[in-house]
Amino acid sequence: MFSMTLVWFVNVGLLINQPLLATFSFPVGPMLWIAALIAYGVVTLKGRVLPRYVGWTLILLEPVSLLCGLALSTVAPLADRGAYSAGVEKGLALLLIAWGVRSLPRRIN
Repeated sequence: MFSMTLVWFVNVGLLINQPLLATFSFPVGPMLWIAALIAYGVVTLKGRVLPRYVGWTLILLEPVSLLCGLALSTVAPLADRGAYSAGVEKGLALLLIAWGVRSLPRRIN
């Protein structure tokens, strides 16, 4: 949650043109976000509540997103702060996570 909060503040800093917050935009923010997702994926794997592919999807979410953005950069050029082309990969990854969550038994209270 800390890394996501930092990313949020950095984005606000970029929008309101605050140089101090903007310094965290790259590479510090994304590196913290990647580390947090990897840790969350490892804990998901160890918890064994969700299918294993959910943990692996969390671990690989950002690295594969970066690779997808680079692979598609010839048709969707990279901007200073990244590209929207990685949205294709993130949509598929979130679909996998949703399928994993949906596989949980439904409890009626």
